[in-house]
Amino acid sequence: MRRVASAAELKHAAEDILRLHIGGKPVVSLLLEQALDIIHEYYLAVALDRAARRPVLLFSPHGGVDVERDAGSSPHGMVRIPIDPLLGLRDFQVRSLVAAAGLSNGLRSSLERAVRVLWKLYLDCDATLVEINPLSVARVESDESDGHALLAVDAKVSLDDSARFRQKMHYGVSANDGDPEVRAREAGFSYVRLEGNVGVMGNGAGLVMALIDQLADAGGRAADFLDIGGGASRQRIEAALDVLLGDERLAVLLIVVFGGITRCDEVARGLLSALDGRELAPPVVVQLSGTNAALAADLLAEEAGPNVVTAPSLSEAVDRAAEIAAHSVSRGTRRLSADEPGVAPEVLQ
Repeated sequence: MRRVASAAELKHAAEDILRLHIGGKPVVSLLLEQALDIIHEYYLAVALDRAARRPVLLFSPHGGVDVERDAGSSPHGMVRIPIDPLLGLRDFQVRSLVAAAGLSNGLRSSLERAVRVLWKLYLDCDATLVEINPLSVARVESDESDGHALLAVDAKVSLDDSARFRQKMHYGVSANDGDPEVRAREAGFSYVRLEGNVGVMGNGAGLVMALIDQLADAGGRAADFLDIGGGASRQRIEAALDVLLGDERLAVLLIVVFGGITRCDEVARGLLSALDGRELAPPVVVQLSGTNAALAADLLAEEAGPNVVTAPSLSEAVDRAAEIAAHSVSRGTRRLSADEPGVAPEVLQ
């Protein structure tokens, strides 16, 4: 966040911000807002309390970046009003919160309107969180309340993914539509971006988490978590690999599938299709067990290139992926191939 006073300052600030990477992701857009003369900051939200199985109305007299710290050190400072999901927000609950805020008479009606609008938005959008932070009292040039106004300076809305079929208008394409998280979500995969350089894909969340743990024990670091689910077809395998292979951080891709309702030959065919025509694909370590595993092994032996390594066991697959990743880091490169000078054949094979 940068505050500027002229067009020249704005230009320099915008250039600086658009060069940033935050959480490993490039900044691709910039929000411009009018600067405000803020007197005080509050926090207002409607959130889903999963333990209580109902929404809760939240208000704190101390908003801004320190609201979580202040709530932890002084939990009594946060007003929590549970809302009955059948009765909804009641008038007396709104009055109770407005009274707790201690605002001047001119701003009390503004806060009451904000609470009611927040609740309506929470319901209409199938939200799990609708948050205004900070909700600020600011000086304005012309206002009914003695030059003061209550303004939503920043806000956050989290929607319930289970209600996507009702809320399609709210699920637009991200400004960074090349982001693997966006692509994975649109394709319906469980995907989490991590900080390492080994892509990890498996069928089942438990399996993928176990792979990540074993990879860490072997000295490697996962770049992501991707669960293809059960019964994945060739097309779904190929879509998952398209997400992972687009990640330039990968030194190696680790694929482990225990074939039950997921057929190993479908995994092999999906992998071959995804790699077809990709000149910059990273090495791939594959371990397939279960349904049609022998057929999958034959397909990969006949059609896969030297960058695809099959491992006889899960532990060996993890060890080989960690070794390739370590070799890549030591050479200062992300992608290795069997033809690259200095790469020992046993690293890839």
